Amino acid sequence: PKCTFRTTNSATAEGPSRCLSLTIWLDQRLAPRHSLRRWTYPTYEAIALDSSQLQPRQFEFHRSQPCVAVGTCDGKVALLNWEENKVVCSVSHSKKDDGVMGLCWLQKHSSYFLGLSNTGWPVLFHTHHETKLKQEHRYRQLKDTNSIHCNMNDTCFVASGMSRNMFVTDLYTGDPVRFFENAHQGHINVCKFAHHMPHILLSCSLDTTVKLWDLRVRGSRAVLSWRTDKPNVTVCFSPNDDKFLVSGIDNHVVQHELAARVPISSSSSSSSS
Repeated sequence: PKCTFRTTNSATAEGPSRCLSLTIWLDQRLAPRHSLRRWTYPTYEAIALDSSQLQPRQFEFHRSQPCVAVGTCDGKVALLNWEENKVVCSVSHSKKDDGVMGLCWLQKHSSYFLGLSNTGWPVLFHTHHETKLKQEHRYRQLKDTNSIHCNMNDTCFVASGMSRNMFVTDLYTGDPVRFFENAHQGHINVCKFAHHMPHILLSCSLDTTVKLWDLRVRGSRAVLSWRTDKPNVTVCFSPNDDKFLVSGIDNHVVQHELAARVPISSSSSSSSS
């Protein structure tokens, strides 16, 4: 089964409330050979998880364990076991009114993850047997950032957000590695490192561009750049890093092949549909 999270709003006698729900995708097999014309489709089952302690704002699934890191609107980070349907532990990230906007599990050290608050404070958290959670290190403030991602060998992370700048920081020392000023002409919603190359990353912006960066190249110019039809919301590499997928507003989704530099598939619909 594959799992995804979603945040839903519900109204009660006391007023509106928020809850986390876990959606499990059950992969159905095709019909028997004697009835190939009858197709079966994936079914979706929504399971409401215990979120009475949380005001969820962001989440990130662990790659191998049945837990998810949850960032809340009131400045906390929690571990939630979705198999046992309970919040295992929680700890403060920042001030009560400073919501946690970005989360990222480390690639090589699976008991650590990064959290980034709305005011740009990155914090490294350590989980102990998925029962305890503590702040391991607090980095310098990176203003106007709310998105964070670590590279494949856990040596540095990139932060971006409500500005045109990107900050690359050494994970172990906290020292700046690179500062890309005016990397885009609009807000940089998301930056993502490649899966197999620690020095390669993508950035997508509301200025309708996607850019590829190489930390080994001096200067502040991107290696490659793509123009999209819509302002971009998020981007990610394919598992083998030969393609990337970018999505924008109005359900605009495009897949690009890095070598060809042309879109190989796309899907979009108007906001009215």
